[in-house]
Amino acid sequence: MRCDNLSVLFLTRCYKDEPVPNDEHLLHLNGFQNLQILSLGGCRLRGEVPSWIGKLKKLKVLNLSYNQITGTIPKWLGSMPNLLVLNITRNHLTGELPREIGDLKALASDDTDSDLSNLALPFLLDGLQYNRLFNLPRGIKVGNNNLSGNIPAELGNLRLLHELYLNDNDFNGSIPSELSHLVNLEKLDMSGNHLSGEIPESLKKLHFLSYFSVKNNDLEGEIPKGDQFDTFTDTSFEGNPKLYGTLLQRNCHSTTGGGQGEKLPPAPTAEESETLWHTIPFGLGYSVGFFEVSVSLLFRCSRKWFN
Repeated sequence: MRCDNLSVLFLTRCYKDEPVPNDEHLLHLNGFQNLQILSLGGCRLRGEVPSWIGKLKKLKVLNLSYNQITGTIPKWLGSMPNLLVLNITRNHLTGELPREIGDLKALASDDTDSDLSNLALPFLLDGLQYNRLFNLPRGIKVGNNNLSGNIPAELGNLRLLHELYLNDNDFNGSIPSELSHLVNLEKLDMSGNHLSGEIPESLKKLHFLSYFSVKNNDLEGEIPKGDQFDTFTDTSFEGNPKLYGTLLQRNCHSTTGGGQGEKLPPAPTAEESETLWHTIPFGLGYSVGFFEVSVSLLFRCSRKWFN
């Protein structure tokens, strides 16, 4: 911590089963004041999120993933003025995701000190190589913990967010419609929780969304149609027996037991039929159809000929 000019510190997979450095004397030091990237991932560190990290006002990337960190996510993380990436995936964190995370200034507004071009060195993070910090997707990753409670609606304030991973926790309640304010979001994973209610129709506003998963929850109702939702596969929604829609080949009658058996899905509309048709290459579809008709006619004619 006495390296005053240090900008990047990678200690990933360097330790094993050691306590997180959180000695009281560290709180009184003024080191790491120029640190922008701190990675302590994959060290199996024990303890809680260290308090001295809150003093690193220039920190943009914090990676504490794949450790054995316990306790709760501290509220002071939301007051870090330049934090762009928070990765605490695969720990043993409990409690709720603090609403204060929605106050992260660098993810809410372009008005903060977010000059990322000064770090032009190649580095690895999450198994991927980046040449500049500017290329790093802005994200919050808290998956594979024991977090509970509702998903904070305040996350919708982080309009510059690119990736949001909330998967494999114990979140309950409904999906907040405020997530539709994350207009730059590219990846959203809420799978493996206890979420209920419907998928908000407003999430169709996330036009850059390329990955979406809510599988293994308790969601219900019809899956939104159109826009990015037409690009997702059925695996994004599996494990929710009360969900229905064309994508799952299941209508609302098949999600509840009425003692009369399951009804067949309704015939697709013209628009849906066109969509389904365009998933098959035109030449292949034409050839298969022509072949079936030709064989059928030939078979009928041969029967009449021999009779």
